[in-house]
Amino acid sequence: MASRPAKTRVVLLPGLHGTAGLCEEFVALAPPQCELMVLSYPLDRALDYATLTHWICEELEQMPSPVLLVGESFSGPLAVFVAQRRPSRVLGVVLVASFIAPPRPPWLRYLPWRRIFSLAKAGHRLGLRVFGRLAPTSLMHAVFIELQRVGSDILALRLRQTLQVDAVSALEASNYPLLYLQAARDWVVPRSSLRRLLRVRAGVRVARFPSSHFLLQEVPEQAWLAIVTFIASLPPAI
Repeated sequence: MASRPAKTRVVLLPGLHGTAGLCEEFVALAPPQCELMVLSYPLDRALDYATLTHWICEELEQMPSPVLLVGESFSGPLAVFVAQRRPSRVLGVVLVASFIAPPRPPWLRYLPWRRIFSLAKAGHRLGLRVFGRLAPTSLMHAVFIELQRVGSDILALRLRQTLQVDAVSALEASNYPLLYLQAARDWVVPRSSLRRLLRVRAGVRVARFPSSHFLLQEVPEQAWLAIVTFIASLPPAI
């Protein structure tokens, strides 16, 4: 039987912003037994779930060994799609405050999200007041600053994708180990998203944290502890 490499390669697929800008502390706290890479999505064009899945699969093919995929929020379905398409490249999947079906009513996709994001970025102080209950003000400020880097058309497409995604079949077709990190104070992804996941896949490990939706930013040390424990339970790579 093959032995586990000295380091486990961990690939983080970031949330709606799609950048590494909110991951500094999580990256800095990576344990020595993990080699962490954050995949930042292209900023020059709006890519839907299908196109991003293909893009991530191509990135994985360039890596020398199978990886642990960590899908944060928006990117949870991407981790599921990629793991189903490239099972030999994926050791397991960690979903962070994420979902496999629309976490909110699908009709919300018809709202003018490009305009909404444009207004929110132009007046981010108002956005802080509106969304301040989601997370500490300092964190929400960092979120709004990072969103300035991403086009409103890209953010709008990504949000609409979350409101029509269906990763249920992709999850049913796979049998990789799965860990779910749940934020107890999540106002974005409701608890029903985890219940839906558990109906589809038995044996999912669940770790719950007293954080907002921005779990990796608020409790990075605790998140790493859960991930490292999960890694220790994975079968050796072949």
